[in-house]
Amino acid sequence: MKIAELGHLGRASEVLHISQSALSKCIDRLEAAYGAELFERVGRGIRLTSAGQLLCERSQLVERVLDETQRQTASMGKGLSGVIRVGAAATTAEFVLPEACRELQAQAPEVLLELQIGMNDVLHDSLRKGGLDIVLGPLGALESGGDEELTQLPIMDDQV
Repeated sequence: MKIAELGHLGRASEVLHISQSALSKCIDRLEAAYGAELFERVGRGIRLTSAGQLLCERSQLVERVLDETQRQTASMGKGLSGVIRVGAAATTAEFVLPEACRELQAQAPEVLLELQIGMNDVLHDSLRKGGLDIVLGPLGALESGGDEELTQLPIMDDQV
């Protein structure tokens, strides 16, 4: 609140590029909306009342929360934060995931990885039920087209 910062209605109206009467009307609307006097005149200046101080502090808190929410939402939209639930076979977890996790940490440090290690049939069932976002493991049973719900994509070539 620029008025509280400057302690003067005229200077605040100049900085905000609105007329002093328009700023006074804004104060009147705020006071009517909150049912309390928010400012008191002190000599040639103006200062917040206790109710005004509370509103000012809470509005700054709301502004910080909204800014943080916007930043986090943008990060999630870009895939740079959030939670990824990964299922992996034991050998994949041991040999493939460490490098993949290092790369993920470098590119998206705010992403949280939840790992479930298990057999492919259990992991695929969890994926179907929405308990996992992705399963990393050897191509296999799905290659024959036996499961139309899941799609396999090769990410590397390894001769076992």
